[in-house]
Amino acid sequence: MEEINNILTERLKDLIKVWDKPKVNDKEASKIWNLARIEILTAGLVMKSYDSRKFDEDGTRIDNILRIQQAIKRTWTFQKKLRNDMKMKGNEKAEYRIRQIVKRNKRKFQNINQIL
Repeated sequence: MEEINNILTERLKDLIKVWDKPKVNDKEASKIWNLARIEILTAGLVMKSYDSRKFDEDGTRIDNILRIQQAIKRTWTFQKKLRNDMKMKGNEKAEYRIRQIVKRNKRKFQNINQIL
């Protein structure tokens, strides 16, 4: 991280010197901004490539945490839909929803907990 920061400061030194002038053209300013933007984007991509595996303080990968949160959210929304179906349209609609899930997954479920 420090190496990338040092390289970035070295490359941006020449571009920063232009701003020390008393007057800078709009054309020159836009050219400098574009060059600086390219350098910063390149440094960001390099840092991203080194930091591809992100870990939490517990040592768990952040990608896995996001997947778990998405699965929990899917389960909650499914349970909420089932509750609403039971209240509004009776048991048939809830059973239909469960049958659709079993059909979509194409495997046998032993009990309702495996579906949830």
